[in-house]
Amino acid sequence: MKAKLEIAVMVLIAGFVLSVIPQGASAQVNEKNAKQERKQAGNNFKDKVKELKAEGWKISGDYRTLDLAIIEFQNQLDENPEKYDFVSGEVSKCRSVDACKQMAQFQAQRQLATELNSEIKTVTMQLVDADLVTGDESNKMTTSSSRYVNADVSGILTPAFSLIKDNKDGTNSFQTIYLVDLAKKLAVSEGVLEKSLKETNVTIERSTDIQKFIKESFDAKNAENNK
Repeated sequence: MKAKLEIAVMVLIAGFVLSVIPQGASAQVNEKNAKQERKQAGNNFKDKVKELKAEGWKISGDYRTLDLAIIEFQNQLDENPEKYDFVSGEVSKCRSVDACKQMAQFQAQRQLATELNSEIKTVTMQLVDADLVTGDESNKMTTSSSRYVNADVSGILTPAFSLIKDNKDGTNSFQTIYLVDLAKKLAVSEGVLEKSLKETNVTIERSTDIQKFIKESFDAKNAENNK
């Protein structure tokens, strides 16, 4: 989760301010530090909510108040740190709410796809280091993986709440906060690698060893998430 947006709006998520640099918590710090960050920043909760309101941010398309939406989201993360990460999709200028939602969703999916592709590339390089694939095969897997990731990434995201701000020029700023299901994320990554492996035309014997390596790699990642 990595491409920088030009806007500089801040939103409180999980009890702390999330900058409008589209990056998920896991892309910034490791899981343990992310958990600690949430706890420490929770002390500033009331002040940050006031700050958001003062800046003109309002909850969008939700029966809940801004305070309640953020509290519920924070609790969901705190109670399930091994299950969820989060990511935001932000737009600095949009007009209709529907257009804003679509653009924010695209931004969130794009940044998550970027993160997944980076993690997948890491695994393919590990395959090279383990002498299970060649450099050319690794490059082919990485290239084909990006196509599958873009098609599968939407199923990993669940919208938690959206915020909107009137820019006073006929446009809005908008952002949607998404839960990232870590189990689904790992399953997509593993599945994408297996599909891309088929395009390398490796032998059945080699494919079995490679798939075993991939599974062990993602099992280790899952174990890390659950610590």
